[in-house]
Amino acid sequence: MKKNLLVLACTLIVFAIILTSCGGGDSNITTVGGLKIIGTTYSKDYTDEGPVDLTDQFYPTDTVFLSVEIKGRPDTGTISAEAYWKDQFIDSVDVDLASVNSDVIISIGENTYVYVSLTPSNPWPISSHYKFMVSVNDERLGEFPFTVIPPADAIPSVVNSVTLAKDVDANFNAIDPTTVFQAADPVVLIAKGDFGRDTWFNVQWNIAGTETSDCDTVIKADKDYPDDGLFFSCAPETGWPDGDHNVTFFMNDELVGTYSFHIE
Repeated sequence: MKKNLLVLACTLIVFAIILTSCGGGDSNITTVGGLKIIGTTYSKDYTDEGPVDLTDQFYPTDTVFLSVEIKGRPDTGTISAEAYWKDQFIDSVDVDLASVNSDVIISIGENTYVYVSLTPSNPWPISSHYKFMVSVNDERLGEFPFTVIPPADAIPSVVNSVTLAKDVDANFNAIDPTTVFQAADPVVLIAKGDFGRDTWFNVQWNIAGTETSDCDTVIKADKDYPDDGLFFSCAPETGWPDGDHNVTFFMNDELVGTYSFHIE
């Protein structure tokens, strides 16, 4: 498996289409920023009839489509969309409805779809912590979460065991497993299990309750690894201070567990 830092890059595109379908009923309409919003929808594609393959779960290489359906053909207004992964800003875009509908005569029963298309330059990190924040004329419409799931052909990822030790061998067996270390010792977290392609792991080392970035790294599975192992190691340059510390282990942005250790 590869050790690296996770970098997220993508392209955000926005466009608007005038549709002749009636869309949602009046009972679903919310007025935001002076525009009548029928709803928002995630999908994997779109047609002239509207979004298709509706879902809020996407594979790591998928393009994410978010559509905002507006009642009628407004000739003024701005739809703004900002994409985030956790607290990390991805990209943002604005669409000026005047540039789309300025020369269109409003017809009863015709609505406007604004589509936001988000395409990753590298595979999305698997995570349930993505969202779009959408505003209409600077008034917040809402936050709309979406999830990136493992590839359909990847084996399920399962962590079967986690061990702290002073070292690890080539087969990911713990050497001198312990939760008590000396100041100069490396602390090694060893995980065993089945790790599917594109699954990623990271740890957060906490010294006396304070997070340290000395040992930041990410491990990502570049293929399926059934019945395998991985490890993270940390040894601060100035040594471990005496006392109680811990390391928190994550898989695909979800907590696996927090493991305490003592320095004496």
